[in-house]
Amino acid sequence: MFLQLRFLSFTSVLTLVALSAGAVLSASGAVDPQQAELDALIASTKDPAQKSVLQAHSAVILAACTKKAHIGAVVATLVKASGTYEIVNTTPDAIKQAFGRDVSLFDTLKFVNLSNTTLGIKGKRTEDPFDHAFYEHLGEISDLESFTILNTTAHNEDLIPVAKLKNRISQGVPEQS
Repeated sequence: MFLQLRFLSFTSVLTLVALSAGAVLSASGAVDPQQAELDALIASTKDPAQKSVLQAHSAVILAACTKKAHIGAVVATLVKASGTYEIVNTTPDAIKQAFGRDVSLFDTLKFVNLSNTTLGIKGKRTEDPFDHAFYEHLGEISDLESFTILNTTAHNEDLIPVAKLKNRISQGVPEQS
């Protein structure tokens, strides 16, 4: 095997090593850790029905992994700022059926309210925890249906990531001057 490998480029060798370990390389050559974890999970799953569901839904699972980081950042900021939110579970039926329950990876936000009840409608925060990064995270939560932006000093450019949300049913951005 060594004689065969020594004629391969360094990148090709790295690709073979990564693939043999169950990882997938991105176009930039970096190992995608989420894909590698999912591949390892699928490989270690003994139940054929569960293994099949994991394989069939791998794209949805990876998307949920990516979204989970954004949800965590939004929730942490809301807790710090006394905002409110509603979490719902969106586990696909096939996964729920194969594993016999909802999977917490699919917990997502449906409702977000940035207001703080102690401030009133015209109140301003002395320190606004809702920075541009917060709105970028919020804009990545495609399941978000409703949000209220109140008691914050957000600028129009901060809100651009949230404007692209397609599932939103309602939004509240009252005038606060």
